[in-house]
This record gives sequence, structure tokens and C-alpha cells, in this order.
Amino acid sequence: MPIKFILWGFGDTLADENWMLAPMAETPDWPKLYCERVRGAALGRLWNTGGVSTRRVAAELAAALRVEIDAVIAHMDMCSRQARFFS
Repeated sequence: MPIKFILWGFGDTLADENWMLAPMAETPDWPKLYCERVRGAALGRLWNTGGVSTRRVAAELAAALRVEIDAVIAHMDMCSRQARFFS
């Protein structure tokens, strides 16, 4: 599916920029690992521009955390549904 539009925020202007850092059950390393492998890394830049799929990102995180990929996808989905947008 082609990207139809992009909302670009500059540090908490459109939405809470920490939305994906919510704790993952029984996985205390989630926030640190997410920041290292995705948020501040090439993988995150690719994901943000449609260069890699969410499943690819989840697979890398699942391998590093030694958890099932479906658990990571479920957590990412939960985080996405709880993102706070500012008006």
C-alpha cells in the first residue's frame, strides 16, 4: 500500500513522542532496546519512511528480547492505540 500522507512532528508537537516506550509485560528491557534498535537507529528511519515493515521491526526486537514475534506485534499495537495526540 503506498503512503498517502505523512504527519511530521518535532518533539511532542503533534503527538507524545514516547508512545512506543510503554512497558512490555515481563520484558523490562523494552524501552532501552526500542530506543537503541529502532528509535535512534537506521531501522527506525527505514520504518518511518516505509522502507521496512512493522513485522521486520518486530522480528528484530523479538529476537533481541527472546520473545515471540506475535507478543512484540501485540505490544506495538497496544502502544499505537494509546498514542496521545495534541490539539
